[in-house]
Amino acid sequence: MTDARAADALAHLAVDQAQPGVWLPPSRQPDALLLNAVKVVLPETIHVAPTSYRHGRDVVKALLDITDHPPTEWVAKGGRLLTFLDVENSELCQVIDAGSVETHAIEAFAFNDDEDEQRLFVELLNRTLRAQLDPILDSVRIISRN
Repeated sequence: MTDARAADALAHLAVDQAQPGVWLPPSRQPDALLLNAVKVVLPETIHVAPTSYRHGRDVVKALLDITDHPPTEWVAKGGRLLTFLDVENSELCQVIDAGSVETHAIEAFAFNDDEDEQRLFVELLNRTLRAQLDPILDSVRIISRN
């Protein structure tokens, strides 16, 4: 069957004869594609440190007192701060209890059965991906507007 006849045959199958409507063939113009898949490679470790701040919003306020552009790749809840960043060499060292950073294998959080820990881990992944991808995506948006 030729390509044109095959397209017509597929269109005939796809059109619901019981419902009124119009079938339009696909455009001959190429479509812009957006890929929404990103390969994620987990770091080997995660850093956990106690903090005197009970909630993330309190950590944000404290960090904004230190710098206009604080890191965002962290989560804080219940007096704990979790991050993939090197805490000791970032502004985060200002909001944790000094010398208290514990480093754990990523599996301890990635495969944890506790639902609260799972939520924290997913939030940390989301924040980290956003921090890493937003600058790239912003540059793509700028290019696509021009």
